Amino acid sequence: MVVKADEFLEIFKEEKWKRGNFTYKTILQANKEPAEDSLNNAKIFLSNISKVIKKN
Repeated sequence: MVVKADEFLEIFKEEKWKRGNFTYKTILQANKEPAEDSLNNAKIFLSNISKVIKKN
């Protein structure tokens, strides 16, 4: 099957949109809970490091 350049570019644009839409919309929502856990862990870590620094 031979695809004309303009048809190929149209297919590419559609696939690029689907990838971008999935990656930047769906994935972020799906990763919200683990990201919140990571943020809370970082806050706990930072709080404890600050206490260690203040003691020294």
